[in-house]
Amino acid sequence: MITGFNTDIKHRGQVFHIQTEDKGLANPVIESLVYKGGEILATRRRSYKELVDDGCSEAELTKLMEEQHKKVILEIQSGRMDLTKESNMLESPDEKPLDEMVMEFLGGHGNTEKIKIKLPDRLEIMPGTPSEFVVSTRKSITLEPVPGAKVAVSLVAAGRAQPLFSGVADKFGKITARFTVPDMIGDEATLVISASSDAGKDECQHLIRRQGR
Repeated sequence: MITGFNTDIKHRGQVFHIQTEDKGLANPVIESLVYKGGEILATRRRSYKELVDDGCSEAELTKLMEEQHKKVILEIQSGRMDLTKESNMLESPDEKPLDEMVMEFLGGHGNTEKIKIKLPDRLEIMPGTPSEFVVSTRKSITLEPVPGAKVAVSLVAAGRAQPLFSGVADKFGKITARFTVPDMIGDEATLVISASSDAGKDECQHLIRRQGR
């Protein structure tokens, strides 16, 4: 069984979680589930038994999983998927090539790929304590990494911004930010994480409070 893919996306003001996984050689199926608040709204399944019979490699199977995962995301973003009820399908979300689906989406929405930041689900940042976490940068539609993206971390407190870290994402679109938040003037401050590239700019904020607050 191969490690799957998990992505949170926002569509029309709502957040959906997409999970794609391999069910294993005993049940050669790639399954994608769309969740909202813990409830399954849609299911996409595709058998890869023929590939197993042909002796496919783990790399080929991983590529197939990633492609299905991205197709499901595009189904949601384009409004093609019915998210009002569970819809089980024993096939890939769309038989069109992924590149063709991306071009249709971009053309139909007058849209372009934008850079997006992904942070760990939980950040524990405290003044005076060294901090370290991975910042991932990716494209908003295809979810491809953005190598070379410029990443910066700063602290905004009492109306003043103080740079804490800057660097460039590696070939996987990732960089480990290491810094120490200094003592704050007030009881609260905001950690600002930004990333920029030819695909634009994205920014995330994380509130920091003094201990005991």
